[in-house]
Amino acid sequence: MRKACLATLALLLTLAPQARALDDAHARRAEHAVDEAIEYLRRAQNEDGSWTPKPGPAITGLVVAGMLRHPDIDRDDPTVRKGLDYILAHQKPDGGFYDKHLKNYNTGLCLMALGRVGDDPEIRAKIEEAWDFFRKLQWTEGKTDPQGNPITRTHPYYGGAAYGDSSHGRPDGSNTNMMIAALYDSGFDCSRPLVQRAVAFLSRLQGASTNDLFADTIVNDGGMIYATSINKDHIGVPQTRTSDASYERIVEGEKEEYDRPLPTYGSMTYAGYMSFLYAQLDRKDPRVVAARSWISNNYAVDHHPRMGQASYYYYLYFMTRALRANGQERIGTPEGRWHDWANDVIDALADRQRDDPNLVTGYALNALQTALGR
Repeated sequence: MRKACLATLALLLTLAPQARALDDAHARRAEHAVDEAIEYLRRAQNEDGSWTPKPGPAITGLVVAGMLRHPDIDRDDPTVRKGLDYILAHQKPDGGFYDKHLKNYNTGLCLMALGRVGDDPEIRAKIEEAWDFFRKLQWTEGKTDPQGNPITRTHPYYGGAAYGDSSHGRPDGSNTNMMIAALYDSGFDCSRPLVQRAVAFLSRLQGASTNDLFADTIVNDGGMIYATSINKDHIGVPQTRTSDASYERIVEGEKEEYDRPLPTYGSMTYAGYMSFLYAQLDRKDPRVVAARSWISNNYAVDHHPRMGQASYYYYLYFMTRALRANGQERIGTPEGRWHDWANDVIDALADRQRDDPNLVTGYALNALQTALGR
């Protein structure tokens, strides 16, 4: 089972839709892995239609989305039908899909599934209620931060999305990118203010001269960090996540600092690049150009840049979505080499195992279908 899950992720991340660099041998390997992964997921589904329900319906949404992208599987498939029923049963009066916690994360992954059946009028209405949930969740004008300060366009929270739990108290790049991906997948017009405000937040996570708040705080390499604030008690003190040993974290009381400008890292950079493209930024926009430069300078499929093996599958999921959004089959690196990322990812993942087969296989299936252009 683990082998099938891992191969599926590799497969998912490697397949390409047009004039693809993926060779036939890797494509066959990937298709076989997808079939095995889907069969694994059928066996792993719980009686109530869920997969790994502890965090809520999120992983069920991820799995159902991946299955629905397969050309031979539709909403009438018994496994999919049970999964959809489980998701729909979790919609709350505020429009979100969640149990108790991680409201943005759960709603985002559920929308990725529901977007595949959005031609149903009843489901479309539920999707639009979830869009309203995201609008209410987003930090924007008319709200105040945990310290009582009004949210304006110059506030570090502006445009961001958080987990949706009061305990977290601040928005971050992961939730904001997840929201944009979910809106895109469910048919939202990403030129509208909800997404454009989110882009303003993501722009302040980027190590670039276009960053109007933190250009001097983040390494100027075009990559992205995690959040514009450590927590609700340290608003405007940016936070990154890295295992790079060259950056030593200094903790003084409750304050978190680095001995150098904050280092950027892989998943946030690819996810931010994906969001810029979904939001219809021009390919010559300096933020897009800077992120693309980071990708070229930090190309890797065997590890998560600046994070080692942490969040590895999450990294590859956003890597695939970003490169597919750009229509990019090969990545050029500074030493003059061109990399067929699809083939590389399959090779890197073929023999790996994962801690949570449902979660990883779900990410793998979705990444794969995205790579296939489905």
